[in-house]
Amino acid sequence: MVTLQSRRVQVDLARDLFAPWNGRAVVRSLLSEDVPSSFMADALLATSELVSNALEHGHGALEVLARFYLERGLLRVEVSDSSRDVPRPREQRPSRLGGRGLHLVAAVSTDWGWMRNERGKTVWFELAFE
Repeated sequence: MVTLQSRRVQVDLARDLFAPWNGRAVVRSLLSEDVPSSFMADALLATSELVSNALEHGHGALEVLARFYLERGLLRVEVSDSSRDVPRPREQRPSRLGGRGLHLVAAVSTDWGWMRNERGKTVWFELAFE
């Protein structure tokens, strides 16, 4: 049996302007200095976007769960809120402010998606490096 070494952090965030910063701090605390700087930058950007979307479009409890699987170089970040609304990337228009968050997450992550949970929904992304 192979056991993958992993690290995990789970934090409830206050629904305030500091939530994206605090979400990034969760991920930063989980990743070591050994990950490439581009990996760290992409992880922090995607986390910030998911937390910001949960603040803007969700409601109720806000939680971040991050797992880093060391042997595989895989990070999974989940952001949960109490909304049951389905996250959808918006059509991009040069004249529209906002609406690019999920497109950014898709561009920098290996995979992303969402699932319903008992309190609402969870939006997640995975990021891997070689």
